[in-house]
Amino acid sequence: MKGEIQQISFDELILVGKLNVKHIPKNRTVEGLKPADFQKLHNAMMKKYSPAVWRVNMSRVGQFFKWASDQRLIDKPVFYGAGFKSPTKAMVRKARNKKPTKLFDKGQVQLLIENSSPALRAMILLAVNSGMNNAGLGNMRCKRVDLELGWLGRPRNKTT
Repeated sequence: MKGEIQQISFDELILVGKLNVKHIPKNRTVEGLKPADFQKLHNAMMKKYSPAVWRVNMSRVGQFFKWASDQRLIDKPVFYGAGFKSPTKAMVRKARNKKPTKLFDKGQVQLLIENSSPALRAMILLAVNSGMNNAGLGNMRCKRVDLELGWLGRPRNKTT
């Protein structure tokens, strides 16, 4: 239904709401929030999260207050101040590139296969042999699998 969000999105917004409550003074009304209050929240997120998660949470803080404004729960939109900025794409990319690559060697993959349930074993084998990622495996439909010919057909998004 239009206007509804998935449970996971709702849960994530609740976590951001709790973060707001933790780092913004409790005695302050929404109308009384100052850019310095959001700077404290910004600094807390910078310390706690990777730039990618920090970026998403900054967006969720905006969603949180925009929703309140749209529902007329607050009289005027909230001003966050110049210091409440998301990390740049370059910052996110640099942080991601600093992390070690997540690769398994042959022995580790064999160990995973040996100790997995049949369903997980099938997903691991499919991922290893097809190169599909979590999303590809999770979105796979039975009608795309041809067991007789041993083929997996799936539409691929066009990339530029």
